[in-house]
Amino acid sequence: MKGLKIGLVAFVLLLTSVGAFSRILPDSLQEDVQSFISHLSVDSPSSYGNLRVFTVEYRGKKPDQSPVTTDEALRKGWLVVTEAAKESVPTLDVQNQSSSWIFMMSGEVLLGGKQDRMLRDDTLLPPHSGRIRVAVFCVEQGRWALRSSEFKSKAMVSNPEVRQMARESQDQSAVWGKVAKMKEENSVSSGSGTLADVYEDKGVESRTRKYMDGLARVPSVRRNATGVVVTLGDRILGADLFSDRVLFAELWTKLLRSYALEAGTSRDSWGSIDVNDVERFLKRALRAGVSRQNTPGEGRLFSIRSGEVTGGGLVYEGEMVHVDLFPATGLRYEKGDRDRNPERMAPPHIRQQQNMPN
Repeated sequence: MKGLKIGLVAFVLLLTSVGAFSRILPDSLQEDVQSFISHLSVDSPSSYGNLRVFTVEYRGKKPDQSPVTTDEALRKGWLVVTEAAKESVPTLDVQNQSSSWIFMMSGEVLLGGKQDRMLRDDTLLPPHSGRIRVAVFCVEQGRWALRSSEFKSKAMVSNPEVRQMARESQDQSAVWGKVAKMKEENSVSSGSGTLADVYEDKGVESRTRKYMDGLARVPSVRRNATGVVVTLGDRILGADLFSDRVLFAELWTKLLRSYALEAGTSRDSWGSIDVNDVERFLKRALRAGVSRQNTPGEGRLFSIRSGEVTGGGLVYEGEMVHVDLFPATGLRYEKGDRDRNPERMAPPHIRQQQNMPN
């Protein structure tokens, strides 16, 4: 196991030599993100076909208690999700009716209401939260009619390409475009255009099941794992990282399903990305700008953005609840890939947003 260790002195030197860093926050949020990433250790991969899963262990302070996941809370009747009182595509109302904390992860798909939605941001609901309005994206373009008064979950997370586009563009039309692309690539017809129809298609289920069977036991085999970086051939699809191994293990099945969805139709063959390449990808997040975002729940929500990496996450009381990372659109992190000029390589919409004032 090879650790990813970046000292404070080295980090400061890195900032002075790299022009891609957009800003440092005046509070401790930047330090929390930096500390979390610098305490990650990358392990050798588990593989099935063209999909490789590099487990990551957080070697810092672990949380004392794990929150309840969206799926468990809905199953137990602790979490109620409905259309907002003033119905609109980009918002839903959620309410924690239990005495437990509930974590709702960005990208999770909720079915029902007038349209299926996916959560835009990580959200941490305190016990007996009252009604809270959360931001969402629609993943069902062709319906605006009430199917059920409350939303449910079928253990779905939007696939990495949809999540990445949502992170980069914050644009509903762009998200719909990626959902339509997944339907086309999987030869799935859907009257309402919902992403759920792709996941539930028999042919798709047959393809993804092979990956699920081959990689489902990753958290039990790598018992210290608190997250993953997933590659497809010689491409890094993304990373989902936690400080809590229990929370990671509970969310792994639905995360794996989302990664397997892309692998099932990919023409990428067996890749050669190794631990060093994955560590380089994680280090690039240290050079990215971190911006604090508003959250209706508890903790401090943030986004990560540079010409090389995009993502976001949530910190609560100095501990990382979850962070996702994706290579910026148009970039390929390949075997032996070295640092490049991020401004030159960044897609235009990323360059423009990177230079926006706080």
